[in-house]
Amino acid sequence: FAGCLGLGLLSGGSRLWSWRLRTRYGLRPVSLGELEEHSPETVMLLGRLQWSWWQPRPEVGCLMTAAPVIFSYGRWQRHIIVSEGLLRSLSGEELLALMAVEIAQLRLGLNTLVTPLVLLLQLLYDLYCCWSRWGNYFAPPYGNNWGRWISRGTPYLFCAVVSQGSYLLFRGLEMLCFWSNQLRQYYSDRQGAALIGNPNTLVMAWFRLMEATAATVRAQGEIGAPLESLRLLLPLNPTQAALWGNQPLDWPTVIRWDTAHPLRYWFRLTSSHRPLGLRLQALMSDAQQWQLTPLLSLPSISPPAVSTGLATSGTPVGGDRGSDHNDSPHGRWPVCPASRCDRLSSLVVGGLVNLGTGLHSHWHWSRSLFTLECLLSISVTSNLHFGSASPSSFAPR
Repeated sequence: FAGCLGLGLLSGGSRLWSWRLRTRYGLRPVSLGELEEHSPETVMLLGRLQWSWWQPRPEVGCLMTAAPVIFSYGRWQRHIIVSEGLLRSLSGEELLALMAVEIAQLRLGLNTLVTPLVLLLQLLYDLYCCWSRWGNYFAPPYGNNWGRWISRGTPYLFCAVVSQGSYLLFRGLEMLCFWSNQLRQYYSDRQGAALIGNPNTLVMAWFRLMEATAATVRAQGEIGAPLESLRLLLPLNPTQAALWGNQPLDWPTVIRWDTAHPLRYWFRLTSSHRPLGLRLQALMSDAQQWQLTPLLSLPSISPPAVSTGLATSGTPVGGDRGSDHNDSPHGRWPVCPASRCDRLSSLVVGGLVNLGTGLHSHWHWSRSLFTLECLLSISVTSNLHFGSASPSSFAPR
């Protein structure tokens, strides 16, 4: 059965993807003329590349959503999907950079296996959304009317259990794809930068994408279904992008954190995407090799000597939290305002609060906010620069 299912997804996955995106997000085709209005450079790139029966030319589609979304799928029927929010937010060169990465993934076959797996995960996510809406419908009223509370509370609790269970299963199975997804981005970033000839353009596109994601999350008050369900296929982690797009960061320090921290390999276990510091360092190294001026300066990497495992989190253990560095002889690390134990406890408390607040009419909204809180806690614990971040010398504009 598993073999038949896998063969069916590999052969007919493109049609299933198109059907789901058309029914859920209003997928529509994008002609070359319309694409040229937004990015003439992308049309020139599509015309410059060689296409054949083994490398069919991808079709471009657009989702009717304000969230900045771009991903690709298919082997013989290839599709590159963008959204209305992405087309409105990015310039022509920035859109070219993101499209080049998707074209590189299609030509190298990097998304041949991950897209069918993500398509299966959409069933669990749709189940979660469906039972969440039913939970909102059966939400018991406040007050002392115990008879009505029990009559509506019983189906409400059942909806809560099914919805929470499907969401936890969705997130658990999604974590099984983290390693392959990071490996896919390792190759696609370099190949995409090679197609456009300038890694700096791809970095600028990432910065603008983070700004657009942060603006969308701020306007909606939540991550939203397109960004959350399609997380593995997106160029950047939407939760991290929403958090980093709202504040100036010292990018050389971020690169140093992701490339030289002693616990960097543990941090990657809970990351759906390759750490952004590693990706930036790789692109800036490519720019130097290609005789280009790097957009960001690469820091000198010198891991600090660590005496205990707890001290590697960047927070002084048993010391003053107000100090801005540890006593490492090799350099200073940014300091977290909260220790890893504090973050873990906040995650547990958030889960208990979510279960307690599940008995009100805005349960689906609470679930979305709790998801954002959990993912922010994991992202902040693993990847963020917690020191006094100075504005970067590069303004992502």
